[in-house]
Amino acid sequence: MNTPRTLIFIGPQASGKGTQAKLLAQKINGLYIGTGSMFRKIAKEDTEFGRYIKEVLDSGALVSDKDVEEMLRENLDSTSDEQRVIFDGVPRRLSQAEFLVNYMKSLGKDDIATFYIKLSREEAISRMSARRVCVACDAAHKIADPENIKDCIKCGGKLVQRADDMPEAIQKRLDIYYHDTLPVLDYLKEHSNFYEIDGTKSIEDVQNEINQTLGITG
Repeated sequence: MNTPRTLIFIGPQASGKGTQAKLLAQKINGLYIGTGSMFRKIAKEDTEFGRYIKEVLDSGALVSDKDVEEMLRENLDSTSDEQRVIFDGVPRRLSQAEFLVNYMKSLGKDDIATFYIKLSREEAISRMSARRVCVACDAAHKIADPENIKDCIKCGGKLVQRADDMPEAIQKRLDIYYHDTLPVLDYLKEHSNFYEIDGTKSIEDVQNEINQTLGITG
C-alpha cells in the first residue's frame, strides 16, 4: 500500500506511541507533530502563556482544544501536498479528532491511517512510574532502579521525573484518557484506516508490525 499522508498514533500514556511515531517519521522522512513535546517546550518559557501551559501539564490535565488547534495550524499550513504528517498526542478529545480529520482533508491529506497502541492501565502506571526524561533532548528512559539514575545515554543530559509522571498526576491523566480519549477510537475507526497494535511487545516488534502494515521494507 502507499503510505498515507496522514498517520495518527493514539493510545494511553507510556504505550510507546511517541517512540513509534518518531521512528516512522525518520523512516519515511515525514513531519513529526508531537503536541506533548511542543507544549512541554512552551512550558519552559518564562512567559504568561508558558506559565499557564506548565500549570496545566503539571496537573495532568489536557491543554484546551483552542490551543491545540492553533498549534496544529501553525505547524501544518505550510506543508506541501505530498508531505506525510505523523501525529503523536493528538487527538485526545472527540472535538480534536473531528477538527484534525477535517483539517487534514482540507489540506488534501485525506488518506488517513490510525495506529492504536493498546496497553492496560496497570502496565501504563508501571511504565510511567519508572520513566525518566532527559532535560536536554526530551528522550524518555525506563529506569529499573530509580535510586541509581544515570545520565541520558543519547546526549548525556540529566534525567528527571516529569511532574505529570508523579502518582497523583498519573491517575488523573489516565482517568482523562479513559473518559475523553477512548471515545475518539470509534470516530477514527469510521474516518480512517484503523489498526490495533499490542503495546506490550518490544519496540522493535511493534515497529516491524507497523512497517509491515504500511508495506514499508528495508
